[in-house]
Amino acid sequence: MKRSLLLFTLLLSVAFLSAQSASLSGKVIEDDSKSPVGSGTVTLYQNGELEAMELTTFDGDYRFA
Repeated sequence: MKRSLLLFTLLLSVAFLSAQSASLSGKVIEDDSKSPVGSGTVTLYQNGELEAMELTTFDGDYRFA
């Protein structure tokens, strides 16, 4: 009985963890003036391959979901 409960809990945990999602967000600012960069392009690469691309908002914000 304990073994079955442990197995069930383990399988439930794996299912829960696989349903998690990640996001990445930030703000692009100019180095000198510290003002936001609107309409900038932010690219995300993995192993040298382009995975995603986003434009910054007027305030320099971006978000990969």
